[in-house]
Amino acid sequence: MKIIMLLTNKVRDYVRELFGFFKNNLLMIFLSTFFVFLVLLLGNIISTITSRDILDHLSVKVEGLDSRNLSSIRVLATLSRAGNTMNLTRVKEGNQNEWNNPSQTFVKKILVGFNSESFSQLSQIEITLGEKRFTYTKKQFLSEWKVLNANANLYVGDTNDWFMQDLNGKPGYFVYEAPNEVKVNPWNTRIPLISGLLSSINFRGSEYLIKEPLISSMKTLLLLLAVLMIGFFIISHSKQENNGFNGNEDAELRKREFIIFVLSVAAVSVSLFFLDLLIKFFYRPDTSEVLREASKVYLDKLMPAIIPKPVERAQFIAVVLSSPFLLLIYYKLFNKYIFKITTEKILRWYFLASIALSLLLFAIAYIGLAVSNFVYIERMYYFKGLGKYLYSLILFPIGIWLIMALKNKTDGKIIKNFTYIFSGILIVAVFFIHIINAKNLELIGTNIVGHANPIFYSFAQVAAGKVMLVNLSGQYGFYPIFLNPIFKLIGLNILSVTSLMGLLIALNYLFIFLFLNRMVKNKVILLLGFSTVVLYFLYSTGSSYISYPYFQYYPIRTFFPALLLLLSSVYFKNKNKILYYLLFIISSVAILWNFDSGIMVFASWMLAVIYLEGTNLNKKIMIKNIFLHVVTGAASVGLVVASYFAYAFLRSGYMPDWSLFSQHQGLFYNGLMSIAMPFPHVWILVVFLLLSGLLLSVKKWLVKDCDNKTASIFILSILGTGLFSYYESRSHDATFFAPLYIYIILLVIFTDVIFNRITSNRKLYGETVLFLLLLFFILSSPFSIISNGKYYSKWFFTGFNSLINTSNAETTVSRNVDFIKKHTKERENVVILAGYHDGAYYLESHTRSVLNMPSFSELISKREVNDAIDFLRCNGSYKVFVHPFSEFYAQSGNDLVDVRINQTIKKYYTVISTSSEDMAFLLNHTKNLKDCK
Repeated sequence: MKIIMLLTNKVRDYVRELFGFFKNNLLMIFLSTFFVFLVLLLGNIISTITSRDILDHLSVKVEGLDSRNLSSIRVLATLSRAGNTMNLTRVKEGNQNEWNNPSQTFVKKILVGFNSESFSQLSQIEITLGEKRFTYTKKQFLSEWKVLNANANLYVGDTNDWFMQDLNGKPGYFVYEAPNEVKVNPWNTRIPLISGLLSSINFRGSEYLIKEPLISSMKTLLLLLAVLMIGFFIISHSKQENNGFNGNEDAELRKREFIIFVLSVAAVSVSLFFLDLLIKFFYRPDTSEVLREASKVYLDKLMPAIIPKPVERAQFIAVVLSSPFLLLIYYKLFNKYIFKITTEKILRWYFLASIALSLLLFAIAYIGLAVSNFVYIERMYYFKGLGKYLYSLILFPIGIWLIMALKNKTDGKIIKNFTYIFSGILIVAVFFIHIINAKNLELIGTNIVGHANPIFYSFAQVAAGKVMLVNLSGQYGFYPIFLNPIFKLIGLNILSVTSLMGLLIALNYLFIFLFLNRMVKNKVILLLGFSTVVLYFLYSTGSSYISYPYFQYYPIRTFFPALLLLLSSVYFKNKNKILYYLLFIISSVAILWNFDSGIMVFASWMLAVIYLEGTNLNKKIMIKNIFLHVVTGAASVGLVVASYFAYAFLRSGYMPDWSLFSQHQGLFYNGLMSIAMPFPHVWILVVFLLLSGLLLSVKKWLVKDCDNKTASIFILSILGTGLFSYYESRSHDATFFAPLYIYIILLVIFTDVIFNRITSNRKLYGETVLFLLLLFFILSSPFSIISNGKYYSKWFFTGFNSLINTSNAETTVSRNVDFIKKHTKERENVVILAGYHDGAYYLESHTRSVLNMPSFSELISKREVNDAIDFLRCNGSYKVFVHPFSEFYAQSGNDLVDVRINQTIKKYYTVISTSSEDMAFLLNHTKNLKDCK
């Protein structure tokens, strides 16, 4: 009874205090609430658009052509947002003359391409947009459609020569653009955020664009206000820690620091924004030359997906190089000014800075998430349904109360043990969910298998005796070389490869947990933060029925960054000389393991040791030590590269061809499947986070106080900045998930830092709002993992059963592998043409590709395709296996890489035997062709 009365009195006092605060700041509160409402409304409108719920169906019918000429037609659409041109999908069930848009994308142009023969048969074209139909006879078509020439800008910066050729690469092809009347009367607006989408021909204005977002915004606003008031009540009435400081003096000092921090980051952000505008205005590169050069190297089918972004890349490089210097300048400037102003002004400035920062972060977060249709939080427990209210009004307040009540007991055995056990379960689960055998390989779909296929292929070829950069390109790095000795011990097949990769991923997250355990004081925040890191890994790694591997990133691009974080944190504390040299060797090996992430691992470590030298008061010693660090780094890279040269030469008798190392990187650097970075977007929050990490490092560097945590924050900020390029190169939401782990780790450390500040002083309400926002995000992670447990448990048991079930289940893959083994011997040179499965077949059959090129699912080079065609023509005795054989000669989208490969097999090869699963064994029936050597 006494507890209830005490709580009632506290609530009553809080209400009075809250009423007084409202009364004294009525205008500011009204304006802030109205601003939040507008943000919610705009975000929900954008989300309605990006959800494509009000997008009209698009289809194109071409009448009068026979089936052969229908196959030569190209029906294309230019996307509203990305600007690139894509093929529409041909409907094959009963409507061979119809193409549609199953991906439901926003389209601003429709294009149809004919050769002269197909155009002569054309009688009519019909376009359907929702309930509207546009019909054109051949006469109307000629008068109303616009014919495009080879210089037409079908997508940004391209001369589009490839569009002037048919599917067989023959010239004399004509592309027509539909007239402007083909649209569904979209709304006209000049609002920058949505004008591009609203101009789409297949978007219709709807009352749902206003009505539903309006109601949803009101509900969310009330819920948000309730959460803030409850959160403030719990934090302000919890017991304050005694840290030995005078409360008022400490609060004023920290408020000054907060103002300096906010102003510095804001000033740098504005400066970078104007820098980007200047680059965009003055830097006008000619991308046509880039595309012309790319067209000489890469396959024609890739060209429509190549959209160079030289301006954006220049902006990114300029931001990265200038940010540290701008932070240093602005911090020193504001630090000098803010510490001169009066206490009264500080209180006013702190209030304004707290409000402005909170509103700005909320606006960027909500609208940025809406632009991506909330894809980054759609599986969070608080996102929708009952969980939204249960979490916000019950679970979140309980979580705040618990973390405040247990703040002095975070070293207790119960909390520690629960944190370690729960995190251990997550790490073990991460290991099992990626284990795949030949049976469940067939469950995860062809497109997903395509991601694992080049990994399977590279392991199979290295095990069969090939050497990277000699007779095998280095697609994703030299990881097969380093892991091949392990496969010699455990055997090589799909199960062993996925098990080892799963183990590396589990180690990856073990390293992250151990690193966070060293950095985060509060073990509850440690638990919540690590759960968030794993949750976003789970988000990006599966669907409702089975997880799917993306080994190209996990663990290939994450293993060494995670290892660097852990080992560097140990070094920063102990300054062990052996570990110093070991980290240089490890970071040098990381470059060969995977260049994209490895070069950032090396750069981050090098910059970190140079950063630490900045605390040395003796400039001569500092310069000398920096020079020694650079020499040590150069020597370690030279030693590792020389070792590989020696290995490659001793193994093959040839020196490596380093042009093969950068072939795939060059394709993505040129803009494969890239789109412009969306604005606004949640990547802006990542920029703020990285700037904050760098600013903290600058602040500590200025006062020569670079402790273990500061050095780790610095290396996290540098590493995160470098890994951001993975997202920048393509700017698709799917690629943003990959480097998120770095940013979440940094965010968790900041959450712990802010928590320690507010628990020692209740007057830091600006930090309190920031803490509530961060805690709301990470506290939901365990609940989100549990609420999605039905999916994750399926993944876990599928992987677990794959590992322990050693029975040879009969599947398409296993029967075809048996068929290959029946006609070959181990390590025999063969050719397997099996689309996205050739890597799996080489892996399981222990055969070797006679072609010195990557897997067919990753084949991008014209030279390699031409070499493959020449080899297949002149092949004397090497065996060829094709799957699925019944579809191999069809040319309506079923060509493997280049239709000439299919035609070559059809012309020169004879079927020797077939399997029950539609695999064919073929031999070349021609001998002694004149042009064959």
